[in-house]
Amino acid sequence: MRWVQRAAWTLLIVVSAWPGARRAYGATEDEMRVHAAYVMNFVRYSRWPQAGDGPLVISVLGTAQNVSALRDLATRAGAINGRRLSVRLLPLASIPPSEPAAVRALQQAAAASDVLYVGSSHRAWSRTAATAMAGRPVLTVGPGQDFVSSGGMFGMYLDGGHVRFAVNAPAVRASSLDISARLLTLARPATGP
Repeated sequence: MRWVQRAAWTLLIVVSAWPGARRAYGATEDEMRVHAAYVMNFVRYSRWPQAGDGPLVISVLGTAQNVSALRDLATRAGAINGRRLSVRLLPLASIPPSEPAAVRALQQAAAASDVLYVGSSHRAWSRTAATAMAGRPVLTVGPGQDFVSSGGMFGMYLDGGHVRFAVNAPAVRASSLDISARLLTLARPATGP
């Protein structure tokens, strides 16, 4: 078990320094793979208050390619903390995120979720996603430091050619998730959009 943890930490460090990610981060496919690797590590180092033995559900506000990248890594990762991973795309494309009904619609669509990932293509949903999941035991991950300043938990961004992540500690505490202190210390402070 200890080697699995070391391998996961190594993956997190390698992904953040991966030259391909630095050179081609703007390329959608590379961005999705890097984000998927980060999401898997965030999941690996988080515990849910009432985990049970059912699947750990990762809901995606994004594209089919986001889902594919996450499913590929989920398949390779196998069960995490005794729970298999299930990745699904949320069907909210027809609702503008600025409409008042968007928060309720997202809460309903993501009701069984343990993780909500907002892809770069759906950045406009950042504030709505954070509002809809606030105070719930749902790990929220999205694009950019602006995701955490909007109320999300983890936001991934490019800094000096490296992929970094910021954390919103108050949002983490309000969620009742138990997230590894070691993971939280790797986060960079959010400096705005």
